[in-house]
Amino acid sequence: MLPSSSSAPTTRCAASRRHPIYPRLAQRLGALLYPFMLDGVAMNPKLNQADGIHPNPAGVKIIVDRMLPYVKRLVAEARPAKR
Repeated sequence: MLPSSSSAPTTRCAASRRHPIYPRLAQRLGALLYPFMLDGVAMNPKLNQADGIHPNPAGVKIIVDRMLPYVKRLVAEARPAKR
């Protein structure tokens, strides 16, 4: 589960306050939650394009590096068990 980043809050803490339903919903559904896609990138001018919203290549690398463990876990859970 990845909450929307539109009108994105600027920090993970703000994301949790703005979207308090997501942690509860993920727990109820047994879903993996990545609460804030821009974690570590938002509000850092060196990691964002001139618009201050969209990550530049360095920012994208950080996002991918942080999300990759979640993606790997999802893939592992989605694979059928070998018999």
